[in-house]
Amino acid sequence: MEETHSQRPPQGGPLHSKNGRTGAGGADRSMGEVSIRSPQDDPLQGFLDACCELHPLASCRISNLWRAYEQWTATYQGRVPLSRRAFAEQLKARGCRTDRTSTARIWRGIALKDKNL
Repeated sequence: MEETHSQRPPQGGPLHSKNGRTGAGGADRSMGEVSIRSPQDDPLQGFLDACCELHPLASCRISNLWRAYEQWTATYQGRVPLSRRAFAEQLKARGCRTDRTSTARIWRGIALKDKNL
């Protein structure tokens, strides 16, 4: 099985137990690296590749990212998308984090490639 590595270093608290097993969202943090399941096993990777940029300075509104994910899955997946909770866990496993501005709730560490989505 091929592994892909996150484009940015992990942030936040530990997602694995002392024995190095997998934590939330399918991230395997053994050996000090973040690896995400292969695209065939990862329901979010295709969306990230097609529609998003992962970058430490990137940000986007939570609602815009969720809406883009729903549209993408309806068009390309032909199956039920991840729940909002699972979607958030997958993003956090990739080093993204939620934040709040004076006007919106946002994801930090990710942006939509097409701002019109």
